[in-house]
Amino acid sequence: MGLLQDFKAAAVTRTRYPDDQSLSNAALFSLVRDMPFERASALTPETVVSE
Repeated sequence: MGLLQDFKAAAVTRTRYPDDQSLSNAALFSLVRDMPFERASALTPETVVSE
């Protein structure tokens, strides 16, 4: 559960999610859906993971 707590803390810090609510599946989906997308400079797996 550490990853979810880190994810929520980052969302709260960025004022993307209220601190007093628990993360539901719908809330997680909307947070991930609204993440900015940036294409990697190369399509090799090593580059994609490192960027």
